[in-house]
Amino acid sequence: MSTLTPPTYSYALHDTPGVVAANNFISFFNPANSGKVMLAFNGIVTSYATGVSSTDTSLTSRYITSATGGTLVDAATGVYPLRFDFPDSKLEVRTGNPTVGLTALGSIGNFLAPITSGVGGTVASSLGAPSAGGVPFVPGEGFVWRTEAGNVNQRWNLQFIWAEVDI
Repeated sequence: MSTLTPPTYSYALHDTPGVVAANNFISFFNPANSGKVMLAFNGIVTSYATGVSSTDTSLTSRYITSATGGTLVDAATGVYPLRFDFPDSKLEVRTGNPTVGLTALGSIGNFLAPITSGVGGTVASSLGAPSAGGVPFVPGEGFVWRTEAGNVNQRWNLQFIWAEVDI
């Protein structure tokens, strides 16, 4: 394994439809027994509309204390290590509206929803870490990308890049 950088990973959802009700699109959770600190480096979000989209509720990043349900992404085949010699990620990635324990902390970041009276309305956003070392998430912490309301004509592309270091 490389000694120049901690193991770094990426996961992305592409062209994921919005829903009318509240929805947890994807959660990233550092399990209590991971033995790792997750360093959040970059979140990249783009959205577009395939038809009329007037729901102006942003996608938000929120701190979480738990994540269950939904679809657990297989770390060996679904999470992309940014080098061939990195071990499988210890982070739990869940899609498909996982159940999460939201904290009282506010939003980490907000991403605009596409608003359009027809086809179009593309929005692009990027949320980088406030420091070169990344934002740390210790075991038992994570975050979720969610909307409080949405529209079936909205499409979301969500990508997250993180590193994992030993405690």
